[in-house]
Amino acid sequence: MDRLTAAEVFVDLAASGSFTATAERLEMSRAMVTRHIKALEDWLGARLLNRTTRSVTLTDAGNQCLTYCRQLLSTREALEISLSERRRQLTGKLRISSSMSFAHARLAASLAQFIKLNPGVEIE
Repeated sequence: MDRLTAAEVFVDLAASGSFTATAERLEMSRAMVTRHIKALEDWLGARLLNRTTRSVTLTDAGNQCLTYCRQLLSTREALEISLSERRRQLTGKLRISSSMSFAHARLAASLAQFIKLNPGVEIE
């Protein structure tokens, strides 16, 4: 099982206190929520939840795990944001052919501004 998904399920379950509510919010079956929690418990070698017919509460290990799972998910989100911003930046080589008079009259100022906005682009 995907450990990041298991961490996401665990954090949501800790907040909601309900396997059913977590399953609905994350658009998965209740059985899949249970599998993710079991996989996380098996991986960590600790029981994370006290389950009764009426409530779900965190064990001491569950409280400790919750802190780290939140940090893990926060780090994942920061990485995704960082990489998506990087993908939006232009990079590479741009070759331009024009007459010298047109280049001096029209292109020079525009290219200078373009290079400031896109430092990853090399103009030839």
